[in-house]
Amino acid sequence: MNNQNLKPFTSSNAKENGHKGGIQSGKRRREKRKVKETIESILQDQFDEVQDITYLEKVCSTILEESIKGNVQAIKLLLSIIGELPQPHNSDRNLNPFESFLM
Repeated sequence: MNNQNLKPFTSSNAKENGHKGGIQSGKRRREKRKVKETIESILQDQFDEVQDITYLEKVCSTILEESIKGNVQAIKLLLSIIGELPQPHNSDRNLNPFESFLM
């Protein structure tokens, strides 16, 4: 590596870069909040007016149906949603969450 081409890192550089990062972080946070609010709004809309089912209820029933079929990702999601996905203990680090849950 050619050290002559490197610019020295100063506290003013760090402050300036930190400021830029903070601005970008705020923009990203606002975007994520807007997306979340939009999705939450859509999920409350009617999916099927005849059966009086919302999009949220349809999504939940689909996750449950896939879990019953044995779809491991759907099972993980379902357990995560209901708060039953176990956290591995220090002694169980080599096990995935479902192996520790089934033991």
